[in-house]
Amino acid sequence: MGWATDPPPAGEARALLSGDFNACDMSHRVDGDAAINPGYASLSIGNGSHYASKPDPRPTRQNILVAAVISFTAVLLAATHLRSSAIAIEQPILGLSPDTSDHQRLFEGAYSTATNEPLSHKSPAELGVPIFNDRPASSRPGSVFGSAQNGTKIGAPLPTNEWWLSLVVGLDKSPGPDGRYENYAGEENRAHTIPYIVDTLGPIVGIRLHYPHVLSYGTVVQSSLVAPHGLALGTADEGFTRRYQVDEKTLPSKLGVGLRWESRRGDASHMRSSILRGMPFGTMEYSPGVDPTIASEIVAELPLVEGSTRLECGTLDPASDHILENASSVLVEEVELYFPQSDFTWLVFFSRPVNVQCFINPDKVEGTVSLPPGAASPEMNPNAFQLRVDSSSGSSVHEDEPLIVRVALANNCTRGTNVNFCKEYQPRDQSSFKSVLRDHASVYPTSPMVRYAFSDPEGGLTPDAPESKEAYLFFDWRAKSFRETAKELIMYALPHHVDILRPMHEHQSSNELLGHCVHSLHGNACLVKGGLWAMDEDLDGLPSYMAPRPPSHFAIPALADALTTDIDYSLPDNYMEGAGDTYFSAKMLAKLGRIIVIAQELRGLAEMPDDEVPDASSDDEKELLAIVRACKEVNLPTEDQVMNAVDRLRRGVEVWLDGGAPAQFTFDNTWGGMVSCGCLYNWQDGCDNAYPDCPSYSDPGLNFGNAFYNDHHFHYGYIIYAASIAAQYDTAWGRRYFEQITLLIRDIANPSAKDKFFPVFRQKDWFLGNSWASGIALFGGRPYLNGRNQESSSEAIAAYEGISLFGSVMMKAFDNGNSTDAADNENAHRALHIFNVGRFLAATEIRSADRYWHVYSPKRDAIYPDSYTPHVVSMMWDTMCQFQTWFGNAPYLAYGIQLLPLTPISERRDTDQWLRVLYPSFAQSCETNPACNDEGWSVLLYAVLASLGHAELAMEKALLLPEDVFTSAGGSGHSRTNTLWFISTRPELETPYDLEQPSSSIHSKTVPDSEQEKKIDCGCPDTCTSEALASDADGFTCKQRVQWLMTNRGLSELGACRQVGGNEYQSQCGSCDPEICAEPDTNKEIEAVPVPSGCPPCKADVCESDINRCQLVTAPFLCHEGPAKGGCAAIPWPQDDSICASCCELFLGC
Repeated sequence: MGWATDPPPAGEARALLSGDFNACDMSHRVDGDAAINPGYASLSIGNGSHYASKPDPRPTRQNILVAAVISFTAVLLAATHLRSSAIAIEQPILGLSPDTSDHQRLFEGAYSTATNEPLSHKSPAELGVPIFNDRPASSRPGSVFGSAQNGTKIGAPLPTNEWWLSLVVGLDKSPGPDGRYENYAGEENRAHTIPYIVDTLGPIVGIRLHYPHVLSYGTVVQSSLVAPHGLALGTADEGFTRRYQVDEKTLPSKLGVGLRWESRRGDASHMRSSILRGMPFGTMEYSPGVDPTIASEIVAELPLVEGSTRLECGTLDPASDHILENASSVLVEEVELYFPQSDFTWLVFFSRPVNVQCFINPDKVEGTVSLPPGAASPEMNPNAFQLRVDSSSGSSVHEDEPLIVRVALANNCTRGTNVNFCKEYQPRDQSSFKSVLRDHASVYPTSPMVRYAFSDPEGGLTPDAPESKEAYLFFDWRAKSFRETAKELIMYALPHHVDILRPMHEHQSSNELLGHCVHSLHGNACLVKGGLWAMDEDLDGLPSYMAPRPPSHFAIPALADALTTDIDYSLPDNYMEGAGDTYFSAKMLAKLGRIIVIAQELRGLAEMPDDEVPDASSDDEKELLAIVRACKEVNLPTEDQVMNAVDRLRRGVEVWLDGGAPAQFTFDNTWGGMVSCGCLYNWQDGCDNAYPDCPSYSDPGLNFGNAFYNDHHFHYGYIIYAASIAAQYDTAWGRRYFEQITLLIRDIANPSAKDKFFPVFRQKDWFLGNSWASGIALFGGRPYLNGRNQESSSEAIAAYEGISLFGSVMMKAFDNGNSTDAADNENAHRALHIFNVGRFLAATEIRSADRYWHVYSPKRDAIYPDSYTPHVVSMMWDTMCQFQTWFGNAPYLAYGIQLLPLTPISERRDTDQWLRVLYPSFAQSCETNPACNDEGWSVLLYAVLASLGHAELAMEKALLLPEDVFTSAGGSGHSRTNTLWFISTRPELETPYDLEQPSSSIHSKTVPDSEQEKKIDCGCPDTCTSEALASDADGFTCKQRVQWLMTNRGLSELGACRQVGGNEYQSQCGSCDPEICAEPDTNKEIEAVPVPSGCPPCKADVCESDINRCQLVTAPFLCHEGPAKGGCAAIPWPQDDSICASCCELFLGC
């Protein structure tokens, strides 16, 4: 695994040399009093190897470098003796109370993660944090949480950032005139389960399932739905209202939530539904006495029962959902429903035979027109169709056991008429998919759990394995069946699951990919067969403060000059006093910490004894020798200067830990979390408020919404990172503040449902792998329509990097579990737990960022449609991706926010392939906008440039940056020192990025065979022949170069042809330059091509008219003649002169 130089604690190495091992590196062990000097004898500088790849066989010198090595290596030896720990993430949920004996055995022995101990049992009050009980009613947990509404007051911390949170916040508590709570939920109160979007706004009480269409335009990708096409599963029983509650047993869940409706008649009648990630079925469980209903706002054809018989339907009253004409009932276990307007076919399954009957609203039968969204006329009865269980016909609905009803979309292109899902208006045969749904309909998830364990290098899994290279993430869906069957559970998995999913045959979970995939916002979601998912996550190295290689020799003088200034860096006075926000102040603390560790590294290299310096017998050793000599020749910060910087770092962190800040931390005693009181800064003498006057609780815009649980992992991650460095240099300080810093870790990364003060993994979405930054803030009294969001995936990764580093430092601070003090040994064990938690959170966050934030191709599969042109997602929502930030939409902002901060983990986070494709557009945006440079964003551009093999050029550019760049809003978290350090520690590349001819680095990304075989002509069929495309252009054909640019840089065919034929290789490939072979006729009118929908592309006069106010992404069909003139719709307008006489479809440029 190698090692990197981490700075030693001041108390153990006052000379402040550079060499500590990575926290848990097992490549060097201590044997008694002897130690192996790692030296630099076989260091590999250029190829990305670790700082020292094997030990120097020469005898050990008694120097501080080796002493530091010994002290940090001991972490591992001690860690292997620590007792087993708990890493179960949560307790059982969705309380159907399955037998647990098999599941308990699963996590015994090698899978010993069943216990669930918290990081600490201490309350915030015990640690001196004031308790805040006066949160305004508008942001308190609602009655939807039932008896858990009072949160931590009763020891039940509540989730604040879960993916399903929009279902339970922003609800209207008014019962309304008829007491039915008709406005209880709005369209914003919904959850994206993938693939369905689920809300509770159907024509009956219960859940409604929508199957969204993924729309893409330019810089936005969105899951769009047509509300009337949803299918509702619930009841028409008038004893039920729209009001629901959370099933309290589900609150610790990371995979879903249960909703429960209770009859207002006062009996025990109820129904409940589990809203779970990846569910292929909507499921509702009914207590005896409740009649299930399936309903829709559009008319179905006569239902098909048991595959052969058509039901005859009765009539619904158009003014209510009462029955005007009854219908005969049929005993069934399965019903197939087809809706012509949506072209959807749904399957309905019952857990036992029941009598059903169907009803149709005569006002909505064929011959009447259902208007597109936004143009619907009001109806007294929104029900167009209902399928009801008929409890009066001798069905078994009144038996003691619950009735379970499941529905699933079986085909979204049944007859080829749905323009969103059908290709060329051809129907899709889904008979095989229907068979899979039928085979597995009886097996359903009950109380899913998430667990993890680390691999033991000697085999098996263990909760305590700091030397582990991989870990396993388990989704235990706790499947049950309402029939005797040997079938397994089916659930939808996303691309990043499929990459690492492993079978669990010993537990009857094949985890087989069935191949029935649907397109979602996150790429193809595919059915997986198996009730216990096991995913093998590569932890990809150990955390460190240093890069795997030292700074290049050419950078040492500039680094030393930068350190001369930066070592005296101090935060602004108000931040040092804690009078300000917790984001920028924390970034600046982490900035100071980085300056300190870089100073340490160079001092360690400079103090290397002459006989420890390697011989210059290889290129790597020559470079190391040049580095050491350069460090010896420059003026570096003195020991006193470094210790003064450490003192400022300690004080800057302490002010947030000991209650001395005017904007001090408080504990929110409702939801459960650490919240800054807030500062109304007056720009003269500090804050105009002091605890208990805490404005943050009532102002969601203050401190980035900190009291509303926005961005906690960003803010606290920086503080934790800075605290880890302070503890590294002052062990006593780290021991003193261990619990206080752990409080912040518990706030964002609490692994235990037994912690009575903080929710489990507040921000982490284990199904998607990423975190969610947005909390409980509302917009207009409701949640945001697109659900949770997170802007900076890189800051989330850095937060978890900080947690792992703090854990590693504190393991050593508590003597690695070898103390004679039992309390110290227990704390060492807790530090190991923190270390493991941070590593695993970081690894999963990196995998998700690479899949869903970093846009480059070819990947194993395409995530976003080709029409999404940027190379990054800068704002991820639950149902939307955007290329913009909260503070601007310039491309350099969108790219930059995914690249900061610059720390060692950046090398794992950002792949060479991604950096190659983003650099051109990042550079163009930055170089054409002075604000990019003035506000500090160019720092990140130069970091990318260095990572692409141009470190010296990046260094030149970074040295030209004015000093005020590093105090600007975008640059305040950077320092010149850290910028130069990052640039100079990048690995050498076999193929650096060619700045003049980008396509010359073609083999950095192979063009797939399928792409190579595609015919291209660059819009020049007469001149760009196959012979012309085969022409040699510096070792590659013209066609290969064109295809590389299309693959690696996202250029269109014409754009790539212009680059190769017109700019780079005119003599060889000029016949394929579209600018020469086909001059555009600007006077030629583009002919509108009619489409079967009846809405052709809009003509110029319509595009330029005042009625063109439609949103291209969500409602591209514009009615421009008829009663609905100016109306916008997500689907084509019906051909009906009484509504819309003529329509057209908007397009790019219209």
